[in-house]
Amino acid sequence: MKVFFVILLVVSFSVGAACDRNKEDKSKELSPIYLQTWDPTSTVTPVSSPTPRPIPTSTFTPTPSPIPTPTFTPTASPIPVASTPEFALDVADVLASTIESMSNVTTYKYFLEGEAQLDAGGIKITVPLAAEGIVENDNATASFSTGLMGLSFLFESFQNDDRIFSKDPASEYWVENSNFAVGLISPMFWQERGEGSQILSLPYEIRELSPVGEVELFVSQQVSDLTTVGLLGAGEDAHFYEVADVNISIMVDETHHRIGQIYAQFTIIEGGLFASDTLGLPGLSGLGEAEVAVTVSFSEYNLIFDLVVPEVS
Repeated sequence: MKVFFVILLVVSFSVGAACDRNKEDKSKELSPIYLQTWDPTSTVTPVSSPTPRPIPTSTFTPTPSPIPTPTFTPTASPIPVASTPEFALDVADVLASTIESMSNVTTYKYFLEGEAQLDAGGIKITVPLAAEGIVENDNATASFSTGLMGLSFLFESFQNDDRIFSKDPASEYWVENSNFAVGLISPMFWQERGEGSQILSLPYEIRELSPVGEVELFVSQQVSDLTTVGLLGAGEDAHFYEVADVNISIMVDETHHRIGQIYAQFTIIEGGLFASDTLGLPGLSGLGEAEVAVTVSFSEYNLIFDLVVPEVS
């Protein structure tokens, strides 16, 4: 009995102690939480914004580098100084050498271009002139073309020894023509008493053209009474047409003394008659003078062309 009572006291004491601890713990858990209340009338002190530190301004001012000015100094080309020949060219010597050289020429080609202006009562009618041909020994062939008032004309001719033939434009037959074959330069042109030899008999002055290896023979004043129609064609009538106001310039090769080019200006007194005979248009005979300007170029001297002249029945 005593033992049971003691156990009961112990248990009672333990339960009582445990209850006291639970109360103490709950009292701690239920401690009042004090919440801060907000008074809307109170003034909120703003948090001061930090004053930004000024960004230091750079005081560096870049100095642009100057653009260099080119100091190009052109190199002046030296002005060529014409060399003074040891002796002046003598026109008589040049002419003598040219006449001798041309008289020994046997073959060559030639080209003619220019125009004639016919006087039709104060109105100038321009007639173009063009020709080309080959001379080989005693033979020659040529073609000549021109035009007038919208019409075109083509003339062909050849020379075999002393006989001259022209092709009839209408029938296209070759007919002997001893009068005048337009565009044909005779094989006798540069021979003694030929038209070329007469041209070389003029009182020339001389000018050296050293850069191109040529000399120029030129007439400083107009001359007359000279047969220059031989530049336009061959035949007996080449001496018939009277000319005046002749100006001629001849280019001569300094090395071989051969003529490269002849430039001629002259007036055919009866220009209408010349045009009528040449073109076969009788209506032109009443026209006045014909002012002629032509350039004749010579080349391919002393070459073999194997020229074949047309057969004539």
